[in-house]
Amino acid sequence: MKKWPIIIVCFSCLFIGSIWYAEFKYKLESLDWLLTKLAGMTLISVALIFVIVTNKESTGSKILRICNLLFWMIFMGYKDISKYNNNVHLNKFGLVFNDTRRRLGVPEIPIDWNVKYKWNRFVEWQAKDTTIGHQSKEIYIDSVYNVDFEDDRYKLKSIDSVSRSISITSRYARGKAKDSIFYNFNPGDSTRLISRQQADSVFAAEKIKKDYQR
Repeated sequence: MKKWPIIIVCFSCLFIGSIWYAEFKYKLESLDWLLTKLAGMTLISVALIFVIVTNKESTGSKILRICNLLFWMIFMGYKDISKYNNNVHLNKFGLVFNDTRRRLGVPEIPIDWNVKYKWNRFVEWQAKDTTIGHQSKEIYIDSVYNVDFEDDRYKLKSIDSVSRSISITSRYARGKAKDSIFYNFNPGDSTRLISRQQADSVFAAEKIKKDYQR
């Protein structure tokens, strides 16, 4: 029986390592993946509790170790469930939200873009071509998981080694209030507010697709 605790601990470490690797490499976010992780963590917990119970130590020490193990497993499970719920809400404002953006005149997410970074109530989409044009969109949702505002960045050609860009901030109103869109021209480290017509003119002059309607 002495070899079983070692086998169980090694298998548990291997399973956890595999979970982390697969999630990092393949960006898995589905409900099936969440259930697989929770089921695996439950089995690992049962196996490790078996190892602790069969170990030759005092009852108090066993209880303390079991409580510590259950705390971390529950904590990790809670984080995984929270992460899944966060992803579900953020995905509602990805590509499938483009129809609403088109109707409101908000810059859309091109279909060939990828998610660069995702965190609690925040996601950043990025273009594959990071030279000139629409480069990124940052989406922020509020505490009740409604879209709050979006920031889009358009990179322009540099002039005399001075970088230039246009940033568009789209704020979504609540209730009967109106949505608002702000356009900023950013030469170098400075920034100034410009009109929609001015932004359109810059994009037209530099032959850059603006990715918004109206």
